[in-house]
Amino acid sequence: ATMTPLRFLHNLIEKARSDRRSIVLPEGYDPRILRAASIIVRRDFCDLTLIGNPEKIAEVCQRESIDLPIAEDGKRGVTIIDLDNNDYTDDFAATYAELRAHKGMTLEGAQNRMMDPSYFGTMLVHKGIVDGMVSGAVNTTANTIRPSLEFIKTREGVKVVSSVFLMLMEDRVLVFGDCAVNPNPNSEQLADIAKASAETARQFGVDPKVA
Repeated sequence: ATMTPLRFLHNLIEKARSDRRSIVLPEGYDPRILRAASIIVRRDFCDLTLIGNPEKIAEVCQRESIDLPIAEDGKRGVTIIDLDNNDYTDDFAATYAELRAHKGMTLEGAQNRMMDPSYFGTMLVHKGIVDGMVSGAVNTTANTIRPSLEFIKTREGVKVVSSVFLMLMEDRVLVFGDCAVNPNPNSEQLADIAKASAETARQFGVDPKVA
């Protein structure tokens, strides 16, 4: 049967609900992100962490009429981590300086890096504090994946980092690979990208036909 967009979304949410994970959203001031976060909290299928200043996030929510429950006093909602005031920055900076010492990274330089939500969010994943990061609404693809290329590295057997778009058309779901990371792949990289894209499609319940 063809995977319809409606079924695709339903399956995705059910899968997320049955294997609950925590996700960090580093773009904490983007109304689209905050609106999505509010829907996810209501549907309750994963735990969310936003990066940003709590007052500023509240301001955006008020301006855009977004009702975003905050996790406090045992009640469900998003967790907010403020880059200017948290318990992680020093530890993250020390780890980053160590991992990038071969590139001449100093502790001071690492402290500055951790003021970038993309780097901070990726370090939350690296440290196992959250399971994954979703980004790229405000940031470019390059900004989103650069931190992971620097210190998370690729999975074994993967030679080229690539991306896919999942496009929900009216009647079917299409997987486009790679429209963002490798502008001019050679034939070997293309084969690698095709394999990785097909594997991603399968993970999302789409039966891939690769040309």
